[in-house]
Amino acid sequence: MSEPAVRARHLKQTLTAALRTPAAGAVHRFVPAAVLEEIEAAHGSDWLPIGHDVALVRVIHGALGPASHDSFARGVVLEALDGPLLGPMARIVLAAFGRDAAAWARLVPRAWSLVFRNGGAWEVERGAGEVRLRVRGLPAACVEEPVWLASAASSMAAVLDATGVSGSSTLEGFDPTARAATYALRWAR
Repeated sequence: MSEPAVRARHLKQTLTAALRTPAAGAVHRFVPAAVLEEIEAAHGSDWLPIGHDVALVRVIHGALGPASHDSFARGVVLEALDGPLLGPMARIVLAAFGRDAAAWARLVPRAWSLVFRNGGAWEVERGAGEVRLRVRGLPAACVEEPVWLASAASSMAAVLDATGVSGSSTLEGFDPTARAATYALRWAR
């Protein structure tokens, strides 16, 4: 099995977005130069080490703080929903289900697999006004960085933004032994 990886397109988009924020200076100072160079040199469809994503998230979160990083992570995913990687899937979901938050949330595992390789196995459980998402077998680099786990919740909140509903996305639990996390998306009906 190949090493856990992330699409270069996601990293490029995250980096570009970060450089438009007050985190720009921190990114240049604290993300290793070799990581930045590899991201910039890669083609969008390339796979890069998952640790590159962890490094970006750690530095951007540290520079922006939790509330601003939450908004930042949501924005990166919303932008991706219009881009070449997630855009085609988003357009199909919109045509098939409209802006149904539950339908969009159930597609998080598919979107995840477009962005991350060997990034864990997902289970989705739908309830009234909520969807629980559990991922097992997360890469070690991701579970070793609590900020990355929280950032994933922020990223999933883009589902709520894309569907126009008010709600929340939270990291509800984490099992380091199973390298598993449970997230809940909840919205008002």
